[in-house]
Amino acid sequence: MLEKSLGNRKCDKGVIEAIQAKLHGQAQDADFLKNLIYSGALDICIDGLNEVTADTRAKICQFVESYFRGNIIMTTQPLEWTPPSTAKIYKLQSLEQAQIQQFLISRQPRLPKDAKVQGDDYKEACNNYLARSLSNQQSSEELAVNQRVLSNPMDLTVVALMISQGEYPDLFHLQEQQYNLMAAE
Repeated sequence: MLEKSLGNRKCDKGVIEAIQAKLHGQAQDADFLKNLIYSGALDICIDGLNEVTADTRAKICQFVESYFRGNIIMTTQPLEWTPPSTAKIYKLQSLEQAQIQQFLISRQPRLPKDAKVQGDDYKEACNNYLARSLSNQQSSEELAVNQRVLSNPMDLTVVALMISQGEYPDLFHLQEQQYNLMAAE
């Protein structure tokens, strides 16, 4: 079974065209490629639907509906859209507080050796941060946003790095805060 992963932005001219650009030889032939897809001999992953234009998303949806027997996975962050009628939808569940804590602690060996906060101090800083970030003392809206951000492994890795540097991550401005820290460094 052949597997191809497509960056979403490469699909702006169409999914078949994006796949053809990644292949060589006979597999580039449009009819042969369409047969491979329809028969399920080619697995396709289209990541980041939320990052493309509505027009590109429509092309992708039309493709998925046309090749409903193929093995096609599409991913997106929360998005207001109408998925293809043939799609099976799976939603990732938020991590529980204990899972978030376990992930943060597990990042410690991968943190810089010169981190300001290490060992038991790092664990304590993580526990204190989570207790404040996931406290029921804040609005339910703020708590939901914090839970969603802290359930993303990439964001959680950034949080771990900031905690190890003695910073208090601001989940509403995490990327900006990370950029400012990197610029200062």
